[in-house]
Formats: sequence, C-alpha cells, structure tokens
Amino acid sequence: MEQGLEAQKGGEDIRRVIKLVKSINGVDYLVFFRNNGFATHSNLTDSWLTDKVAATASLLREVGNMMTAEVGKGEAETITLYTGDGSGVIVYTGPGQTVNTAIVFGKRTKLGVLLYTLKHLNQE
Repeated sequence: MEQGLEAQKGGEDIRRVIKLVKSINGVDYLVFFRNNGFATHSNLTDSWLTDKVAATASLLREVGNMMTAEVGKGEAETITLYTGDGSGVIVYTGPGQTVNTAIVFGKRTKLGVLLYTLKHLNQE
C-alpha cells in the first residue's frame, strides 16, 4: 500500500485499494489521511465527516505510536477500536508511511481477511 499510496498517480492506486477493501463483506467506509490529519481520499459523501474521521484517526495514530514506543514495541501498525456490538474502526498505519487509512467496519466483518488484505497491499 505504501508504494501505491505514495505515488498517488491521479488517485488510481487509491481507487483500486478502495475497491478491493470495500469488496470485503462488512467494510463500510475508508478514509485515507496524511500524518498531519488531513484527508486525501474517502468514499464518504460528507466532507465534514471525512475531515473529522481523518483528524481523529491521525490523533489515534499518534497516541498508539507513543504508547507502543513507551513499552519498547516500536511503532503501531494497526489501532483498532470496537463498539459494544463488535463493529468499529481500524486505523492502519506503518513505519515511514505518510498516507494512512481509517476503515469503518461492521460487526460481521471478517477482520482476519481485512488485515491480511491491508498487509499484502503494502507488499505490492
């Protein structure tokens, strides 16, 4: 994902990632954001909500990285928040990445498939 997202050739790579990740049953929304908290792409139709998700996810990324660094585990790759019904948000990040992803998922989402897909997008 890092190589494709870093290139940002007309957003084509991002559209490909959105299509692939959205094909996973239960994935509702994706927001791509920079380390500064600004959204770059999203499949949300509300720009205010897109900006809010990007800013909040960026903050979670920083908190997650500080917490894992404090206990000597390096930078976080995923930060996951769950609601009471099992749905939630995954903030997918990685060392050296400048574009990160926030994914809103439903309670029936196969998280293993989602995380596997995200990790292997990074290798393409």
